[in-house]
Amino acid sequence: MFCTKCGNKAPEGSRFCRTCGNAIEQQAQTPQEQAPQEQAPQPQAPQAQAPQPQLLQPPQPQPPQKEGKKSFSGLLLSAVAVVFFCMGIGAYFVLTMLSGNPTETVHLADTSSANSDSEDIGDEPYLLDEEPSADNEEYYIGEEPLFSVENPVTQEETDVNGDNPTAIENSLLFPTPSDEPAPTPNLRESADPIVINLYSFTDELPRMAALYAEMNPDFAARYIINPTIIPTDGGAYQAYLDWALRDGNVDLFAVEASFALKYTQGDMSDFAMPYSNLGISNLMPRIAAADIAQYTVDIGTRNRDVVGLAYQQTGGALIYRRSLARQVWGTDDPTAILLKLTLGWNRFLEAAAELDAHGISITPGIGDVWQAVRNTGGPWIVNNRIDIHPDRMEMFDIAKELYQNDWTNDSPTWSGAWFAAMAGDSWDEERPVFSYLGPAWLINYVMASNAGETFGDWAITVPPVGFIWGGTWVIPASNMNPQAMEGVRELIEWITLDTSTSGLQHHWAAGTLFDSQGTKDTVASFAVMARTDGRIPFLGGQDMFDIFSLAGLYVNGTVFTQYDEQINDWFFNDAVMPYARGDMTRNEAIEHFLLLTENNLGIR
Repeated sequence: MFCTKCGNKAPEGSRFCRTCGNAIEQQAQTPQEQAPQEQAPQPQAPQAQAPQPQLLQPPQPQPPQKEGKKSFSGLLLSAVAVVFFCMGIGAYFVLTMLSGNPTETVHLADTSSANSDSEDIGDEPYLLDEEPSADNEEYYIGEEPLFSVENPVTQEETDVNGDNPTAIENSLLFPTPSDEPAPTPNLRESADPIVINLYSFTDELPRMAALYAEMNPDFAARYIINPTIIPTDGGAYQAYLDWALRDGNVDLFAVEASFALKYTQGDMSDFAMPYSNLGISNLMPRIAAADIAQYTVDIGTRNRDVVGLAYQQTGGALIYRRSLARQVWGTDDPTAILLKLTLGWNRFLEAAAELDAHGISITPGIGDVWQAVRNTGGPWIVNNRIDIHPDRMEMFDIAKELYQNDWTNDSPTWSGAWFAAMAGDSWDEERPVFSYLGPAWLINYVMASNAGETFGDWAITVPPVGFIWGGTWVIPASNMNPQAMEGVRELIEWITLDTSTSGLQHHWAAGTLFDSQGTKDTVASFAVMARTDGRIPFLGGQDMFDIFSLAGLYVNGTVFTQYDEQINDWFFNDAVMPYARGDMTRNEAIEHFLLLTENNLGIR
């Protein structure tokens, strides 16, 4: 199953996405482990006057087609042509037949299930350097773009292991047939209104674009938003996006923090257009006036040109239980807890020992701590070699102390026990949990709806290190349709730079973007958060913007690489945890990690 917010695959039985925490609609839970029910109502997207997003599946290799037999009508036509030729007019007739319009051919995305004859891709990521075959091409019938939505067709969606097919609805796009012959050449030419082809891994950016069109009738009269939503699982989104970018079929696209560098500074960065080329004037002064989080600018900058900006700020905080803090230290004041826990990891471990003496675990699991450590220090790759920064090397000691002293409940992130601890519940006689480490979305979309009786018993303070978890950057395609450029500029300015009360940044922070009673969230603009009331009931009335603004300042945007997603996973799961459990020595764990990077990335 896939998350509709971030597009990532979630394990069977999960009620929430492992990447962003969004609630996932699913079948009945297994009796062994029921994830808590999502209770918060989801905001409804406005009705958009545009084609519906497609949920596309990864391209599958096509089996070779057998050569068919010639039909009787074909043989008869050939015989007639020969007769006419012999009568002296055959040449004219044959040439006339050959000069006619060819029959149009429909090319659609492959919708074969795991049970098809096509090759099973298994757990391997999609090869991003190969374009899908012509048989997999979608969106076009003949030479005309497909823009209207008709005839939903049920297809089989299969997870990356190929063993869990589930039916989904996939809207295929077909135009109304025209009596006029298809215009030749430029497939990117479109009649008024102009189509803006938008690629995203969640419905978030498409909903924002639809809302802007609803708020601005003049824009809606000139442009149609044509969104394509593809899950990130197994590299599917990147595979389709790369192909579409190379084919010139993208005008605007979204990237997530884990692979943003690939498109802003890495292998695919040539397809990112600088914002200044869109005609956005005074870009740097406007970024400064909005006080946009510097790490979001750093990640979205290539050779001093801004090619992407984020609309949210995902710096993390320490999220802790007030009642447990009072029980152990006699206070729940955020400044006091900061001094007690978050002035470095040594102080954090000392606090873990104190909490343990009262029968309290400092976090649900060691993975919660890794969320903070993983993007600190420096980049993983320096001069084309793996560099394990001392800040990450420290994770060996942190994990060993936490594991061997049982200072956590050893609950994996996104597990049932991990959710249950939010409500103060215990599984298998586990102890109450003092804190989580995460950004505002973890509070808003995960913890608030699962806190139960602990709702309002939480507070936040500055974490031991600055870190981010998630985030979305908005990038214009360098080879976009020139006719769409003005519309793309309008969308980008409203989403990332407009700090007025009508801009997305204000509505997102105030919780009024899609609903007047929506959820307040952290945005990229510190200027907007500074003037917006960030008090929320979950935190007992604490203003979350005070802490999350500081958290965003502590993040270093120059420590990221385009391979962080894979490298972080290998380092924690295949090196740190085996060492913490005593299965490997530190040197063995490091050597195992370096072999993984060498064998998979060619870097050691």
